[in-house]
Amino acid sequence: MKQTLQYVQHAQVEEDYGKSQATTTNADGNFKLVFVGVNSGERISFQVKKEGLEVVNTDKLRSGC
Repeated sequence: MKQTLQYVQHAQVEEDYGKSQATTTNADGNFKLVFVGVNSGERISFQVKKEGLEVVNTDKLRSGC
């Protein structure tokens, strides 16, 4: 089965510690979170959600690419 890369717009992106404001993805599936009060090297985590869809490339999200 051939896999097709599909970008998802308007997915909700939230981080888990209240150090940024939630945002949504753009037409290319990109997003930007601005963190306040996070030290250099500090680990953060976030979730990407969209009703009716499931994130399947979580490794890509973790790598920051």
